[in-house]
Amino acid sequence: MDHITNRAIIPHIDLKGGGLTVAGVSKTYEAKGDATEVLRDISFKVGEKEIVGVVGRSGCGKSTLLKLIAGLDRDYVGHIGLDDNEVTGPGIERGVVFQEPRLFPWLTVEQNVAISIHETKIPEHEKRELVTSNLALVGLTGFEKKFPHQISGGMAQRAALARALTSQPRILLLDEPFAALDALTKMQLQDEVIRIWERRRMSIVLITHDIDEAIHLCDRIIVMSPRPGEIKSVTEVDIPRPRPRVGSGSTAIRARLMSDLGLF
Repeated sequence: MDHITNRAIIPHIDLKGGGLTVAGVSKTYEAKGDATEVLRDISFKVGEKEIVGVVGRSGCGKSTLLKLIAGLDRDYVGHIGLDDNEVTGPGIERGVVFQEPRLFPWLTVEQNVAISIHETKIPEHEKRELVTSNLALVGLTGFEKKFPHQISGGMAQRAALARALTSQPRILLLDEPFAALDALTKMQLQDEVIRIWERRRMSIVLITHDIDEAIHLCDRIIVMSPRPGEIKSVTEVDIPRPRPRVGSGSTAIRARLMSDLGLF
């Protein structure tokens, strides 16, 4: 049975313990004397091996929140930490996959994947093993020497996923990674993410507009309201895996999420 935790009764966030901690995070953009509040008092935790989704309308600050967690923007109020360590910038313990693959066109697939560990002290033979094993994990064995223009959009996104996984992150940050793909490829890659998660058992934060995607992948779903972005509700997805694409459980959760999003 699914249930909602109203934001007004979300418990105090404990800054100690494993996993991701986001506590009292607010973000304001300032330009030409104008201030725009993008995020207000965002607090939640992502436990070890947990998948948490963040959904909301365009402009609610979902992607901004993910950038803060990734360490790509440090100009905010509040606390973000991973395993008791404060996030102070990008780090290999946080793998990021964006909506676009963001592959360098002059590099091969394997060279693009290797970038995530290029500046680490990992021995070269171990780097090669990591690249090879993660390309195999996402189904790209045989495409190592291809350039981005020689592979499909779905394969390019698989390469981006392999790049994020190669650094062996503690948490995977997914910013609408399948939004630009056709429906069949999207569903296939969603199932691939679950398969990889079952093997690696890392934590995942998924930013998405797709309610069905969130239900299929996530253990909890945070709904954000826009301008400024605030947590409106938190829904537990208590559907056993492997999850069917349709069913009474997902229908009830979908209806609740759509209501929280103001879609009916």
